[in-house]
Amino acid sequence: MVWSIIGTASLGFVYAAFAKIDEVVVANGTLQAIGASRPIMSPAPGVVDEIYVKEGQSVRAGEPLLKFDPEVNETRQAALLEQLRLERQRFNEQERAYEAREQSLESRTRSLEASLQTEQIILTQIEPLVRQGGIQGVQSLQQKNKIQQLRSEIAQSQANLREVQAELVKLRQESLRNLSDLERQLFEVNKSLDYEELRAPVGGMVFELKPSSPGYAAQANETLLKVVPRGTLEAKVFLTNRDVGFVKPGQAAQIRIDAFPFTQFGAIPGRLKSIGTDSLPPDQQNPLPRFPAYVSLNRLYLEKSGTRHQVSSGQTVSVNLIVRDKRVITLLTDAVQRALDALRQIRSPAG
Repeated sequence: MVWSIIGTASLGFVYAAFAKIDEVVVANGTLQAIGASRPIMSPAPGVVDEIYVKEGQSVRAGEPLLKFDPEVNETRQAALLEQLRLERQRFNEQERAYEAREQSLESRTRSLEASLQTEQIILTQIEPLVRQGGIQGVQSLQQKNKIQQLRSEIAQSQANLREVQAELVKLRQESLRNLSDLERQLFEVNKSLDYEELRAPVGGMVFELKPSSPGYAAQANETLLKVVPRGTLEAKVFLTNRDVGFVKPGQAAQIRIDAFPFTQFGAIPGRLKSIGTDSLPPDQQNPLPRFPAYVSLNRLYLEKSGTRHQVSSGQTVSVNLIVRDKRVITLLTDAVQRALDALRQIRSPAG
């Protein structure tokens, strides 16, 4: 029994003397996209009919993402075409009516002006005869009244003409606005039909997927999801003042995803890329100053039982930055050294 204990202790001592473990600095943070993600927007208002992808799914360039219900847009297209036809018909009819009235007033004005000119000539012929006593002065007065009446009618006709011309300009402007608005709506519907299926512009990973089920009503230019190009996720973590002096860019790292238990899914290997030069001040969540650091990921998935589980932007992580490897026995010697240091501190005042 004694020899068994001695043998076991000896083996343990030998193992501790030669076996090594990693000394790590632990930093917490989140995964984030590197650079700009690619937003996928709705080209026009529409109803999502099918959703081909899920949050965190990996997609290839050109792979279909969403499909819009064509029936809604086809019905809307037919309605807009009919509205355009009716608006053009209404405008043409009203324009012809205004133009006919305009021509009638112009013709009347010219006729009145011609009559005025004739009556003025007659007046110039009458006035000498009145002065000579050949005819009575009342005839001259009547002629002047006739001329004044014609001038009033001309002024009224010209005012009516200006009013009709202004109404015609207003009609054309209003109709142009209506037609432009209908044509814009029709363009959007046609574009939506042309882009009935939205496809991935680049290979990458889907995140911030907004439609959760078919029937989602999308607005024009609404961002429905984003695609993060492959290899463009990094971990942003924070180091304390105590730890920042022990790490440097290039050191190996193990990234553990909080959503996937480490004991079941393991960790993603990576490397420390950079450390911020300025510390961030304390806040409510972080009572101590901290330095931001960025860690690259060798892959964007965890694997369990042959199944790959994609990681995505926004997931929280715990990163082990490997400072060095040390022998197991140093754990014991370090503990003894700390005890001796503490003992010296206790005894030094008495000495």
